[in-house]
Amino acid sequence: MGGRGPGARLGRGSGASPRSPAHHPVSPPELYVAQCTQRPVDIVFLLDGSERLGEQNFHKARRFVEEVSRRLTLARRDDDPLNARVALLQFGGPREQQVAFPLTSNLTVIQEALASARYLNSFSHVGAGIVHAINQVVRGARAGARRHAELDFVFLTDGVTGNDSLEEAVHSMRKQNVVPTVVAVGSDVDADVLSKISLGDPAAVFREKDYDSLAQPGFFDRFIRWIC
Repeated sequence: MGGRGPGARLGRGSGASPRSPAHHPVSPPELYVAQCTQRPVDIVFLLDGSERLGEQNFHKARRFVEEVSRRLTLARRDDDPLNARVALLQFGGPREQQVAFPLTSNLTVIQEALASARYLNSFSHVGAGIVHAINQVVRGARAGARRHAELDFVFLTDGVTGNDSLEEAVHSMRKQNVVPTVVAVGSDVDADVLSKISLGDPAAVFREKDYDSLAQPGFFDRFIRWIC
């Protein structure tokens, strides 16, 4: 696969080195979008559908994915050499993964799929979710990842998860040159798991107190600037 791997964070924004998301400089909103037009980025959201999430937070997470999709400059077509495409996978038990929508740049498709997505309210096995995302979304026969695109995985999870296949999943992420971002919500998180799925990059882990925080401009703008 294409992509620049975890080192892709170097040079993003106005800095020359990676930094904590909390210390990104503030830039005009239009610049956030402009940065996303300079290269192809395929973004796969992996949403933890465990019972710890809760129905209300599930809806807030859906709105977050929709707002991110609205903010990004989406590709004009699947083979567009620039701009962004988005996918969403909700993971639950070891055999319980739900692809809400594959990689797409069609905002209408994204909105309709999000509106019909249902909360799993199940267990949490992030390793199985990662493997499924790689096999069914990244390598999918329909709308798989673009060959020369940066491949981003954005995790929405507290990291409290079963460890089955987690090491295999992390290995697969490295093999696919995945650039990870982790949005860890709440105070009760598993820092070890968060470190693993962020591939050991602490700057790629956003810690937020609740899902309402994801809608706040302070967080949202930093997040957009980070993935762009």
